[in-house]
Amino acid sequence: MSMIETLLSSKSQQSTLKSLRSSPLLEDFRDRAKVTMIAETLARTRHPHRAKLVLALAHRIGCPLKQSAYESVAFQLAGAKHWRFIPPLVALGKRQSGRTTVRLLNWRTLAAIELANFANLETVLDEFEAEGLKANQRAYHLLISGHLRNHNLRLARENMKKMEDAGFPIDSATHAIVLSVYRKLGPAIEVQEHAFGALRDVDKRTQTIILNNLLQLYFDANDIAGISLVLPLFHLGDSDCPLTDEIGIDTIHRGGNGSSHPLPSVPHSSVAPDAATFTILMNHVAARRNLPAALRLFGRMLSLGVSPDTAAVSALLRAYFKADGEIIAIRMIAEMCQPCAVPRSLFVSLGLDSHSHSPLPLSVKGIPLTAEIFNALMRNSLNKRGLKGARTVLRIMRYCQMEPDSRTIEIFMTYLDRVQHARPRDLIRVLRNLTSGATRPSLNHVHIIMRSVLRRERFLLQGSGWDVNAAKFSPNRRDLHRYPEGRISGAAASFDPTAGIEFPSKLSYRGLIKPIVQSLSSRRIMSDRSTMAMRIKHEAVSNSDMTAAKAVFEQMLVRGMHPTKHHYAALMEGYAQSGDTRGAESVMASALEAGIRPNVVMFTILLTGHARKGSPDGAMRTFENMVAAGIRPDVPVVDALASAYFAVGAYKISKRILLALWPHAHPPVNRVRGASLKRLTQIFRRHDLRSSARSHPTQKMTKYEQILLRWKIAKILMAWKRVGKLDPNHKQSPVGN
Repeated sequence: MSMIETLLSSKSQQSTLKSLRSSPLLEDFRDRAKVTMIAETLARTRHPHRAKLVLALAHRIGCPLKQSAYESVAFQLAGAKHWRFIPPLVALGKRQSGRTTVRLLNWRTLAAIELANFANLETVLDEFEAEGLKANQRAYHLLISGHLRNHNLRLARENMKKMEDAGFPIDSATHAIVLSVYRKLGPAIEVQEHAFGALRDVDKRTQTIILNNLLQLYFDANDIAGISLVLPLFHLGDSDCPLTDEIGIDTIHRGGNGSSHPLPSVPHSSVAPDAATFTILMNHVAARRNLPAALRLFGRMLSLGVSPDTAAVSALLRAYFKADGEIIAIRMIAEMCQPCAVPRSLFVSLGLDSHSHSPLPLSVKGIPLTAEIFNALMRNSLNKRGLKGARTVLRIMRYCQMEPDSRTIEIFMTYLDRVQHARPRDLIRVLRNLTSGATRPSLNHVHIIMRSVLRRERFLLQGSGWDVNAAKFSPNRRDLHRYPEGRISGAAASFDPTAGIEFPSKLSYRGLIKPIVQSLSSRRIMSDRSTMAMRIKHEAVSNSDMTAAKAVFEQMLVRGMHPTKHHYAALMEGYAQSGDTRGAESVMASALEAGIRPNVVMFTILLTGHARKGSPDGAMRTFENMVAAGIRPDVPVVDALASAYFAVGAYKISKRILLALWPHAHPPVNRVRGASLKRLTQIFRRHDLRSSARSHPTQKMTKYEQILLRWKIAKILMAWKRVGKLDPNHKQSPVGN
C-alpha cells in the first residue's frame, strides 16, 4: 500500500495518471478485483478521498468497473463513518457507467441523514424515478428515520403512507426503525407498544437493537419502571447481584400518571446484549461517578464474549475521568496512540504518571482511534487544565491525523460559555472558525450561542441579586431598571431552525450568526425540543407573554414532541415571575400528571416566585413540601429561600437560613458564622460555582436527613414568628448581620 499511497499523494489527478502509466502498479489498476480491493482498503484509512481517486484512475486507463465496486467502497466508507465522501462516490459511479443502483442511492440517502442534509431527503423518491429504479423498503425506512431524526413527524408520516402505497406494509422492522429515532421526540406509549410487540417477529439482532433503544429511551426519561422492565429481558450473565442494583436503580416507581408499560412479547433472559447495551449502562453509572459499577459492567461484557468497541471504551474512559481516575484513562489513550508516535511528554502534561505500571483494565490493541475517544480526553483536559489542556489534546490529535468532529466543537464551546463566560460574539467567531466543509454548524452548536444570548438578555431585563426584589418592598431602595430597547431578541419570519427566535438587530452578533443560521436553514434543519424550551422560556420570562409561551408549547405538541421537565419549568418560571405562583404550581401538577416528578429546579422557581411577591411564608411552605418529597436542597434553593426573607427586611432570619441549611446543600466552610450577610452570600455562591455539588442533590434524602432538616426549619419558623410580620417602614439593618 505504501507504493499506492506515494502514487496518490500527487496534487493533481493528471500528474497522478501520468505517473501511473509508467509505474509497475499499472497492471493492478487494469484488474477490476484488485482496483476494488485497493479502493476498499483506502476507504477505511485517514485519506478516504483516495478511494474515489483509485476508481477514477482505473476508469481513465480503460478498466470499466461494475456497480458492485462502487457499492463495496460505499459500504467501507459508511463503516468508517466517512459520510461526506459517499455522495461524490455515487456521482462518480453514475458518471463513469451511465447508471446507478438502488443500493448506491440508499447509501447516498443515509449519508445525507448522517450529514444532516435533510433538504436532500425531499427529492430522494424523485431521483429513484428519474433513474428508472423502484425504491425498496429500505429506502422508505431511511426516509422515515431521517425525517424523525429531524423532528419532522409530518414528512415521516407522509413517507410511511407512500411506503404502504408502494406495496410495502408497516411491519416489525418498520416499528424497530421508528423506535430507534423516535426518542428524540420523547416517550410515546404507542411507539413503545409497537416496539414491544415487534420483539416476537424480528431476528435476534433486531431484538437487541429494539431493547437497546427502549433502554436508552427510559434512561432519558428517568423511567425507573421502564428500565426495570427491559433489563431482565437481556441475558446478562450469572451474578448474585441483580443488574438493577448494580447500576443503582431502585424498584420504586418514579410516580406520575400511573400509566402501565406495554408487556414484552419475549421471555426474560432471552435477548443477547451487545456492546451498545453495555455502553448505555456504563454511561449511566459513569454520570454518577460510580467507577466500580462501570468496571463490573465491563467485566460482564467480556465474560459474555462481547467484544468492546470504541463507544464502549469511550464510556469506560468517561467513567474513569468522572471518578478522578484520569491516570489510568490517559494511560489507555496513550497506549492506543502508540502507532502515531506521539511524544510521551504531551500525555505527561495531561496527567500521565510515568512511574505507574499497574495493569490496564483491558487490552486496547485493535481498538481504532476515533474522535469519540479524544472527546472524552478533551472534556477532562478542559475541566482540569483549561485551554492549555485543550491545546495539548489538539496537538495529540494532529499527531494521530484525527480531525475534531461536531461533538468536539460542542464540548469546547460549552466550556467557553459555562466556565470562561465567553460573550456570544466570541462563541460565534469560534464556531465559524472551527466549522468547514468537513464539519458544518449543527443545531447543538447554535443552542450554546442561543443560551448565552438569552441568559444575557434575562440579566438585562431582570438584573440579579436580592436587592432587585427588595427594592419592590422597601421605601429606602430604588428600582433603577430600564427596558433595554433594541437589545432583546424578537420573532423571526421562519419558525425553524431557531424556534422563531431572531437575535436583536442592534447588536453586532446578529450579522455574525446569520450565515450559521442560513446553513441550518439550507439543510432544512428543524427546531428540536431544546430549541422549543428556549423559545418558551424567552416568551414566558423575557417577554412576560404567557399566551405566546403556551402557543409555542402547543406547537411543540402538534409536531409530535413530548414535553420534558425543561418545558414545564420554563412555563412555571413565567408564571412565577409575574407573581402568579398558583399558576406555576398548576403547571408543576400538570407535569406530574404527565409522568414528570417535580425536581429541585421546579421548587427553586416556586421559591423565587414567592420571594418576588414578598411572601416568605409561601416560600417556607414550598420548601417544606420539597423536603417532604425527599428532594435534597441545593445552593439555589437555599439562596432563593433566604432571599424571600431578605426581600421583606428580615435580614437576621435570612442569615440564619443560610447558616442552618448550608450543610444540607454544600460541604461546610469554616469560619463563616461571624461574616456579614452580604459576605456570607458571596462565599456561599462562590463555593457553589467552584464545586460539583450540582450532582449531589440528585441523591434521595435519608429519613434522618429529612428529620434534621425539618427540625432546623422549625427553629427558623419560631424565630420568624418572634419577629412577626415586619412593618415595611421599620426594617432591620443588613449591616453587620
